[in-house]
Amino acid sequence: MPRSRTRLRALALPLCVAAPIGVAVALNTAVRPRIAERLGGTRITHRTTFKSADGWWEFGAGVRAAHPAATRFLELSDGAIVMIGVAVAALACAALLASDRRTRSEKRARARSDTSDRAPRRE
Repeated sequence: MPRSRTRLRALALPLCVAAPIGVAVALNTAVRPRIAERLGGTRITHRTTFKSADGWWEFGAGVRAAHPAATRFLELSDGAIVMIGVAVAALACAALLASDRRTRSEKRARARSDTSDRAPRRE
């Protein structure tokens, strides 16, 4: 395997984890608050432990009727968004590992067939 391809392969697993969780964090910290502010939502915060809190937005009936998809998205809790990111990361890692396993078994099968073709025949 070429060196650059090996480097990319080494980054694949960390990216499978970091990318979906990073997107979830960016949604919770930047995107969702701006959308909620434009729609006039009220932030609800629920303290889960001493150091953490979970939050979501609530909207009036008129805003819900005018923007049903956006309000459903914003009414999901921050924790639910991150858990979706974790689930996507787990699925991406599983797919990556399954692909890696399949590629390795195909290489082994090719190597076996190459060596069996070259082996001298006994008569």
